[in-house]
Amino acid sequence: MPNPNEYLQQIVALAREMKAAQDQFLVERARDLERFRGIKHFVIFPPVAVPAASTLVIPAPNRPAQGWAHNLKMVNVKLSAADSLAVYRGESANAPLIGYGAPPGAAPAQNIVSVAWSSDQMVWPPGSSLFLATSGAGNLVSVTITVVEAPAEAIGKILS
Repeated sequence: MPNPNEYLQQIVALAREMKAAQDQFLVERARDLERFRGIKHFVIFPPVAVPAASTLVIPAPNRPAQGWAHNLKMVNVKLSAADSLAVYRGESANAPLIGYGAPPGAAPAQNIVSVAWSSDQMVWPPGSSLFLATSGAGNLVSVTITVVEAPAEAIGKILS
Protein backbone atom coordinates (compact mmCIF):
# COMPACT_ATOMS: atom_id res chain seq x y z
CA MET A 1 0.00 0.00 0.00
CA PRO A 2 1.44 3.43 -0.98
CA ASN A 3 2.30 5.82 1.79
CA PRO A 4 0.98 9.41 1.99
CA ASN A 5 4.12 10.85 0.32
CA GLU A 6 3.64 8.61 -2.73
CA TYR A 7 0.00 9.74 -3.01
CA LEU A 8 1.11 13.35 -2.78
CA GLN A 9 3.71 12.83 -5.53
CA GLN A 10 1.06 11.22 -7.79
CA ILE A 11 -1.31 14.16 -7.19
CA VAL A 12 1.42 16.70 -7.94
CA ALA A 13 2.36 14.83 -11.14
CA LEU A 14 -1.30 14.78 -12.23
CA ALA A 15 -1.63 18.50 -11.51
CA ARG A 16 1.43 19.23 -13.67
CA GLU A 17 0.02 17.15 -16.53
CA MET A 18 -3.32 19.00 -16.28
CA LYS A 19 -1.54 22.37 -16.27
CA ALA A 20 0.51 21.39 -19.35
CA ALA A 21 -2.67 20.29 -21.17
CA GLN A 22 -4.42 23.54 -20.26
CA ASP A 23 -1.43 25.60 -21.46
CA GLN A 24 -1.40 23.70 -24.77
CA PHE A 25 -5.15 24.30 -25.18
CA LEU A 26 -4.70 28.04 -24.60
CA VAL A 27 -1.88 28.24 -27.15
CA GLU A 28 -3.99 26.43 -29.77
CA ARG A 29 -7.04 28.59 -29.00
CA ALA A 30 -5.02 31.80 -29.38
CA ARG A 31 -3.68 30.53 -32.72
CA ASP A 32 -7.21 29.77 -33.96
CA LEU A 33 -8.56 33.14 -32.80
CA GLU A 34 -5.76 34.92 -34.66
CA ARG A 35 -6.36 32.84 -37.78
CA PHE A 36 -10.06 33.66 -37.92
CA ARG A 37 -9.87 37.30 -36.81
CA GLY A 38 -12.08 39.49 -39.00
CA ILE A 39 -14.21 36.65 -40.38
CA LYS A 40 -17.98 37.10 -40.12
CA HIS A 41 -20.82 34.79 -41.11
CA PHE A 42 -24.05 36.53 -42.06
CA VAL A 43 -27.17 36.46 -44.19
CA ILE A 44 -28.23 39.04 -46.78
CA PHE A 45 -31.90 39.65 -47.59
CA PRO A 46 -31.85 41.71 -50.82
CA PRO A 47 -35.08 43.49 -51.73
CA VAL A 48 -37.10 41.93 -54.54
CA ALA A 49 -39.34 43.68 -57.06
CA VAL A 50 -43.02 44.18 -56.33
CA PRO A 51 -44.79 42.73 -58.24
CA ALA A 52 -42.36 39.82 -58.38
CA ALA A 53 -40.10 39.50 -61.42
CA SER A 54 -38.15 36.62 -62.92
CA THR A 55 -34.74 38.37 -62.62
CA LEU A 56 -32.89 40.29 -59.92
CA VAL A 57 -29.57 42.14 -59.81
CA ILE A 58 -28.26 42.19 -56.24
CA PRO A 59 -28.02 45.92 -55.47
CA ALA A 60 -24.90 47.80 -54.39
CA PRO A 61 -25.56 47.83 -50.60
CA ASN A 62 -25.41 44.04 -50.57
CA ARG A 63 -22.08 43.72 -52.40
CA PRO A 64 -18.92 43.34 -50.38
CA ALA A 65 -17.39 46.68 -49.45
CA GLN A 66 -14.00 47.64 -50.87
CA GLY A 67 -11.27 45.82 -48.97
CA TRP A 68 -13.55 42.89 -48.15
CA ALA A 69 -14.48 39.70 -49.97
CA HIS A 70 -17.41 37.35 -49.57
CA ASN A 71 -17.35 33.61 -49.93
CA LEU A 72 -20.81 32.64 -51.17
CA LYS A 73 -22.22 29.70 -49.27
CA MET A 74 -25.84 29.53 -50.38
CA VAL A 75 -28.52 31.35 -52.36
CA ASN A 76 -32.10 30.40 -51.43
CA VAL A 77 -35.10 31.73 -53.32
CA LYS A 78 -38.81 31.33 -52.90
CA LEU A 79 -40.59 31.34 -56.24
CA SER A 80 -44.17 32.05 -57.22
CA ALA A 81 -44.27 28.79 -59.22
CA ALA A 82 -42.03 25.74 -59.62
CA ASP A 83 -39.03 26.80 -61.70
CA SER A 84 -35.25 26.62 -61.87
CA LEU A 85 -32.79 29.30 -60.76
CA ALA A 86 -29.58 30.42 -62.46
CA VAL A 87 -27.00 32.53 -60.60
CA TYR A 88 -24.59 34.68 -62.62
CA ARG A 89 -21.61 36.78 -61.50
CA GLY A 90 -22.42 40.07 -63.21
CA GLU A 91 -25.45 42.14 -64.08
CA SER A 92 -27.07 40.03 -66.80
CA ALA A 93 -27.44 36.51 -68.14
CA ASN A 94 -24.44 37.23 -70.40
CA ALA A 95 -22.17 37.09 -67.33
CA PRO A 96 -20.51 33.82 -66.19
CA LEU A 97 -22.96 31.27 -64.80
CA ILE A 98 -21.78 30.34 -61.30
CA GLY A 99 -24.66 28.23 -60.02
CA TYR A 100 -27.87 26.47 -61.00
CA GLY A 101 -30.75 25.16 -58.92
CA ALA A 102 -33.17 22.66 -60.44
CA PRO A 103 -36.90 23.13 -59.96
CA PRO A 104 -38.49 21.47 -56.94
CA GLY A 105 -40.25 18.14 -57.44
CA ALA A 106 -43.87 17.59 -58.40
CA ALA A 107 -46.47 19.58 -56.43
CA PRO A 108 -44.12 21.06 -53.81
CA ALA A 109 -45.63 22.61 -50.69
CA GLN A 110 -43.44 25.66 -51.33
CA ASN A 111 -41.43 26.52 -54.41
CA ILE A 112 -37.99 26.92 -52.85
CA VAL A 113 -34.76 26.50 -54.81
CA SER A 114 -31.27 26.49 -53.24
CA VAL A 115 -27.85 26.84 -54.84
CA ALA A 116 -24.92 25.99 -52.55
CA TRP A 117 -21.13 26.17 -52.82
CA SER A 118 -18.41 24.63 -50.67
CA SER A 119 -15.75 26.73 -48.93
CA ASP A 120 -13.28 27.00 -51.77
CA GLN A 121 -15.61 27.36 -54.74
CA MET A 122 -17.16 30.81 -54.94
CA VAL A 123 -15.54 34.08 -53.92
CA TRP A 124 -17.74 37.13 -54.46
CA PRO A 125 -15.12 39.85 -55.05
CA PRO A 126 -15.62 43.53 -54.26
CA GLY A 127 -17.34 45.51 -57.00
CA SER A 128 -19.07 42.55 -58.65
CA SER A 129 -22.81 41.95 -58.82
CA LEU A 130 -24.95 38.84 -58.73
CA PHE A 131 -27.73 38.30 -61.24
CA LEU A 132 -30.50 35.79 -60.43
CA ALA A 133 -32.84 34.53 -63.14
CA THR A 134 -35.59 31.94 -63.40
CA SER A 135 -36.15 30.08 -66.64
CA GLY A 136 -39.93 29.88 -66.82
CA ALA A 137 -43.10 31.00 -65.07
CA GLY A 138 -41.63 31.30 -61.57
CA ASN A 139 -40.98 34.78 -60.23
CA LEU A 140 -38.66 35.64 -57.35
CA VAL A 141 -40.75 36.20 -54.20
CA SER A 142 -37.92 36.30 -51.64
CA VAL A 143 -34.13 35.84 -51.69
CA THR A 144 -31.70 34.87 -48.93
CA ILE A 145 -27.92 34.82 -49.46
CA THR A 146 -25.58 33.24 -46.91
CA VAL A 147 -21.96 34.44 -47.01
CA VAL A 148 -18.73 34.46 -45.05
CA GLU A 149 -16.92 37.81 -45.10
CA ALA A 150 -13.20 38.36 -44.61
CA PRO A 151 -10.71 41.15 -45.33
CA ALA A 152 -9.71 40.79 -49.00
CA GLU A 153 -6.03 40.33 -48.13
CA ALA A 154 -7.02 37.45 -45.84
CA ILE A 155 -9.33 35.66 -48.28
CA GLY A 156 -7.33 32.46 -47.81
CA LYS A 157 -8.78 32.23 -44.30
CA ILE A 158 -12.26 31.49 -45.62
CA LEU A 159 -11.09 29.25 -48.45
CA SER A 160 -9.50 26.65 -46.20
